[in-house]
Amino acid sequence: MQTEQPKLYQLLTLPSTRLVKLGIQGAPGSGKTIAACTFPNPHFISIENTLPDALDTLKFLGMDHTAIKVFPFYDPEFVVKYLKEKKCPITHTLESKILLVRDAIRYFIKDDAAGYSNPSMTWVLDSWTRLHDFFDLATWDEKHLTKDGKIDNYVPWELKIDYSREILNNLLNQNANIIVIFHESQTRSATTGELLEKTAPLMQGKFIARIKEFFPNFFRSVVKEQLDSSGKPIFNNNTKRIEVDYQWQVGADGKFDSKCSKPGLPMYVKADYKSLI
Repeated sequence: MQTEQPKLYQLLTLPSTRLVKLGIQGAPGSGKTIAACTFPNPHFISIENTLPDALDTLKFLGMDHTAIKVFPFYDPEFVVKYLKEKKCPITHTLESKILLVRDAIRYFIKDDAAGYSNPSMTWVLDSWTRLHDFFDLATWDEKHLTKDGKIDNYVPWELKIDYSREILNNLLNQNANIIVIFHESQTRSATTGELLEKTAPLMQGKFIARIKEFFPNFFRSVVKEQLDSSGKPIFNNNTKRIEVDYQWQVGADGKFDSKCSKPGLPMYVKADYKSLI
């Protein structure tokens, strides 16, 4: 008599809570941080301290900036205090406090983020680009050597891949909404100014080609002028500025390869949480 084979598969079911896992790339001033603040209960893993510059805009938009939680990893004194309280090994001298950010972020996301995480809050890593500035400073400072005592220039690049994978896996597995902010790279013609290749997250090394595979959603932050019925920019007589909208490019084109798990969205949407729910 033939025995029944065990069912190793699982039936696909939709989770009761649909969390947003989002990468945002964009130029400075394109509204990346402001958009992150529209998400529920934002907790910033702040590495480049962009929030103070955004406060006036948040107030102007009527957003409650007092509800934002900040872990100030841009502050060397905070980083040292954090590592000492956790009794973590400190790989660099305290005189080089700036080099400790790399390890502090790794420990925080791996060990402590889960204690804050829940489906009604949002982690914002601001920014990936600045994090890797600190990674590069610390890792190249360590001077990895070959067997014959020469500096091995390949090891830092291999460590960069391992570090990137670890950070993204541990962060995106949190039971919360996740936003990772990236600066962007543009290669333009020196004569015409035209883009020579598609815009991409700003990062050195091979891992740049893998970043988007970790995210179900990866958008580009853009600023668009508001136009009147005749197609002319709308000028605000009080501020003496052209009115603008902060938007996300959620559809792919010849300038940017996006990822979007939300069917039916147009090429551009308003850059806020409500656009995705």
